[in-house]
Amino acid sequence: MLKFLLVIVPLYLFASSITIDSKALEAEITKHPEDQNLKILLGKYYFAHDKLHKAKEIFQSIKQNSIAQSYLKKIAAQELYRQLHTKYGSDEAIVTHVEDNNVLIKIYPFMQKQLSLQAKRKLAKALVATHHYKQALQLLNTLPNSPQKELLLAHLYEGMKEYKKALAIYERLYQTDKIDAQKLLALYEKTGDVSGYKKVLDSLEKRGEATSKERATYQKLLQESISYLQKQYQLHPSWDSLSPLFWTLYDNGKIDKAIHLLQIHLKKYRSDQKALELLANVYSWQGEPQKAISLLQNSPSSFQRDHLLAKLYAQNNQKERARKIYKKLLKQYPNNTTIQKEYNILTGNIDTLLASYQKNFATKQDSVSVGKLATLYAKKNPQKSIKLLQTYIEKHPDALELYPLLARLYLEQKEFYKGFSLLEYWANKKNTPQAKLLLAKNYFYFGFNQEALNVLQEILQQEPRFQKALALKAQILKINPRYLILDQTKSRAQTLLVYADRAYFNGLYQDAIDYYKAYLFLMPKDDNARERYAFALEYAKEYAKAAGEFFHLLHKKDPLVHYHYAFNLQKMGKLKKAKKEYESLLRSFREVPDFIKQFIQEWKKAWENRDIKKYKTFYDPHSFSSQWLAKKRHIFQQAKFIQVHLYEPRLVSHKGNLYTIRFFQEYTSSNKEDKGYKTLTLRCKNKQCLIVAEKWEKGTYTPQKEPSSLLFFVKQNLNILNKQLQNRETDLDQLIQTYKKKTLNLR
Repeated sequence: MLKFLLVIVPLYLFASSITIDSKALEAEITKHPEDQNLKILLGKYYFAHDKLHKAKEIFQSIKQNSIAQSYLKKIAAQELYRQLHTKYGSDEAIVTHVEDNNVLIKIYPFMQKQLSLQAKRKLAKALVATHHYKQALQLLNTLPNSPQKELLLAHLYEGMKEYKKALAIYERLYQTDKIDAQKLLALYEKTGDVSGYKKVLDSLEKRGEATSKERATYQKLLQESISYLQKQYQLHPSWDSLSPLFWTLYDNGKIDKAIHLLQIHLKKYRSDQKALELLANVYSWQGEPQKAISLLQNSPSSFQRDHLLAKLYAQNNQKERARKIYKKLLKQYPNNTTIQKEYNILTGNIDTLLASYQKNFATKQDSVSVGKLATLYAKKNPQKSIKLLQTYIEKHPDALELYPLLARLYLEQKEFYKGFSLLEYWANKKNTPQAKLLLAKNYFYFGFNQEALNVLQEILQQEPRFQKALALKAQILKINPRYLILDQTKSRAQTLLVYADRAYFNGLYQDAIDYYKAYLFLMPKDDNARERYAFALEYAKEYAKAAGEFFHLLHKKDPLVHYHYAFNLQKMGKLKKAKKEYESLLRSFREVPDFIKQFIQEWKKAWENRDIKKYKTFYDPHSFSSQWLAKKRHIFQQAKFIQVHLYEPRLVSHKGNLYTIRFFQEYTSSNKEDKGYKTLTLRCKNKQCLIVAEKWEKGTYTPQKEPSSLLFFVKQNLNILNKQLQNRETDLDQLIQTYKKKTLNLR
């Protein structure tokens, strides 16, 4: 028996690789039908040699055995694979057509590995979905890198609960818009990552896509994180437990609490140099450099402390003190490039640094290198700095970190409109109290106290206890009470308007433009000044800007304004748009036909006579209800008199037998008075008219300017414009013909 076992066991283990006498084994099984090991050995042999039918018979005879059950599943899978292969013709076709993941997983071990990338990706997806992570990872490792592969890897790692690996991939994919935010938020929630959750939530807030549920989840995660970190700090008060608690508070907008935490910690642990330097940094970030300097002056010397103190002195114009510390640091750390750069900037020796920054910008051209280079340029040539930033921001409008720098440069050059427009855009994009506070500070620093107060009011509506905003508001009102601010604003505006008008009426249009721009920043609703500003821009040949200003004045419904809007569009080269405006203007000049004038006068007479029978004959009976007629009858009966004045009827449109007439109407009766513009739509046949629609809107009478001379220029410009459009089309035709000839020659 021992000899038999010594022979059988290796055969049992390696049946697929060793040749055995199957007939002898069958005879042995006949002698010992209860011996399952012999049957398993023979079944494995048949399976390995692709005799599935025989293997299946043997394993079914001992189907209670776990090994037999395993092989029966393999046999069923292989039979299924063969059926599908017969049906579809190839492994590639099987993967393409079969959608059931469980089927794909069953037959996967029997497939040839020479599949297309698409088929392999589909198989990998099926393996991940059915939790066969090891096989999925092996298959994915054979695929080239792609977003689809990365997404599958992220799902795989998430399934394996390796959340750090999954998050790293999801973050990468989210930055390139390959996955949606909800997937990332769910994983951050699972791992309790507050800062990661907030980062994604902030991006959704900016796009206006955040939900109240996501905001509530963030608050819950934040509170749980703070509670946990507070307990850790209370149990083991040290820098290691303080730092994560501080940054969680600070990064999530609880800045006052974070500062208070550091202050309390330093009262108990005065020698904690790291906490002290962090608090000094926070003071400087919050715009309180003097507090930071005082804190550092009374602390022991170290590289971090001395470096920070030198930077603070330099930023606050205490250059001599900064120079002394930098010299000391350069002696101690002669190879420190950061100290060398900052010292060169402080002493004005920026040529070497400039060359380095220019080289860095030429290779990288990112917002950091642009910001550094622009800051250096600003010291000697602000216009060069402005041009660099303008060019970069036009190409990269999302580089928000550069907006405050460019805005500050504009403000220092007294270009308030550009500077504050940029800062307003930046502050509203960031949409944080800190960003809006910077906007308010700049308004205050440059003398726009009312605007500063308006921004502060907006901040305090969101965060009533924001101490810095409250302090700045108090500072402004202490120096300038409210009544003084309004007087100063009006006085400054009036002075600017005087200078602007003086320059304008003396033909100094460029000076007039600068003064009008500054004035309109303070008084944006003054349409008369805006009109002169628009004309000054036109005379200075700044046609695009002039068109923009005339466009804002179109609400005046002044033909002259409308004409100059079209004229500037024409000068800009926007010929089709200009043509459309000229044609619209021409329609407004059309005379009302005499038969319609007579109709309106007769309609007016019937109205004033309160003759309801006559009055109703002017209206189309199908367009006005019996209730409308009853209401009119009641008005006529109640009124002791009715008087109607009509001014300047204009033909607005004429299509077929429909005419639209508009005029200013003054209505007076014993019961009521009103003034406004009436629009009548008439259907006329053989000069016999009926009113089919009537509209009245309250308004003030604006006399139409005499159109005769303006009409001449409109027609003249329209003729010129039509020729320009015709020439443009001719040039285009010639270009196409030339291209065709060249193409034929090449052929």
